[in-house]
Formats: sequence, C-alpha cells, structure tokens
Amino acid sequence: MTKKKPVTRPKVSSKIRLLDAAAASLRERGYNATSISAVARDGKAPMGSVYFHFPGGKEQLAGEAIGSGVEAIASQIRETLSNQENVAKAIADCARVWASDLQNSDFKRGCPIAASALEFAATSDTLRMVAVDGFAVWRDLFEQRLISAGVAPETAQETAMVVLSLLEGAELMARVERDTSPLHLAADTIEEVVQSRLIGTT
Repeated sequence: MTKKKPVTRPKVSSKIRLLDAAAASLRERGYNATSISAVARDGKAPMGSVYFHFPGGKEQLAGEAIGSGVEAIASQIRETLSNQENVAKAIADCARVWASDLQNSDFKRGCPIAASALEFAATSDTLRMVAVDGFAVWRDLFEQRLISAGVAPETAQETAMVVLSLLEGAELMARVERDTSPLHLAADTIEEVVQSRLIGTT
C-alpha cells in the first residue's frame, strides 16, 4: 500500500503577510492606530522585513495595503455584477454583499478606504490619491455595467457616483450602529435609482 504524499501548501511571502496584516488593521482601526510593530507581529515577520519591503515606511505600507484592499473589493464587485442579469438588481446586490461581509466580521472590517481616508486626507497627498484612485476603480465598474446596459455615458458616470456614495455612507452608518439596515435600505434605493436610469434604454 503506497503512502499518500503530504499535501504541501505554497508558502506565503512575508510581503504578502505584511500587506494582509496592514490591510486588516487599516480596515479595523484606521491609519493613525495602525502601527508598524503591530503589523510586523500580525504578519509574523521581523521589523527589518517591513523596512526591506516598504522602505518608505508606514505611508508606503498603508498605500500598498489600501491598493490591495481596493482590488479585493473590485473583484468582489465584478463577481456580484456578473451573478445577476438584471442590472439594477446586480448593482444593488453589491450593498447586500457588503452588509453580509460586515456582519460576518462582527462589524469590524469595513471599506478598506473609508476607515483611514479622513485621517490622512489632509496630511498625506500620496495616500489621498490612493483613495481617489480606489474610488475611481469601483465607480468605473458600475459605470461600465450601466453603459453596457444602454445607459448614456454621462448618465452612467453620474449614476455610478450616486451608487458609490450610497454604498460608502450606508456602510459607515451600518458599522457605527452595528446594524446592517442602512446597507439594505441603500440596496433598495440603488435598485430604484438604477432602474429609473434604464427606462427607455431597451
């Protein structure tokens, strides 16, 4: 009888561990309360490794961690939009997915941008632009989905801005109140808004 070879899992690099730890801390505690020493501890890496991978220090680490979080949310949005043929329902479902994720984290892990953006918006133009670019990535996904459904580009752009504003505002309220109701209400409103933009496109 041949012995089964043990399953070996690929090692996660120290840089990825540090980015994951920083992203988690930023989402839970914000920028000011995220320390490099805590990130090193949670990422199971020596302090020297932090400065090796991120010679720009905390600002560079936070910028890359937020960028990683932005792409993770973008992938989630793409998947959610592709799961539903009805455009209004598909976009509204993004709010419902955020509600579920927030509740599953016991309201600790919210938007990877929102928890820190107000802290560094006036102090770090580098991080502010990371946030600006991140919001633009998400808006563009909604905008392109609307355009593909026949909505005029200018209207799609404005609607995408409204959608993201509703999502971000509702997510903040839901996290503070520890109640997903704001996100579910936002989902209903988003569906109505998007549906109104679709009238006359088919």
